[in-house]
Amino acid sequence: MLVTFVTAGYPRKDDTIPILLAMQAGGADIIELGVPFSDPIADGPVIQETNTVRFRFREKNIHVFHVSSTRLL
Repeated sequence: MLVTFVTAGYPRKDDTIPILLAMQAGGADIIELGVPFSDPIADGPVIQETNTVRFRFREKNIHVFHVSSTRLL
């Protein structure tokens, strides 16, 4: 079983759905879509960096709800 993770809106808002589709095409069984937040202290350094980059572009978390409600199949 292949479980993958991506932070919504990373590296740019418009990259999220193509990344999700690539994960699906690559055989991911489960895709976790991370909700960015400003203090990801419990996450590892890679996920912390994705949150930091994502907030540099001042994207709003409403994007997460749009992506999660988009039918990818």
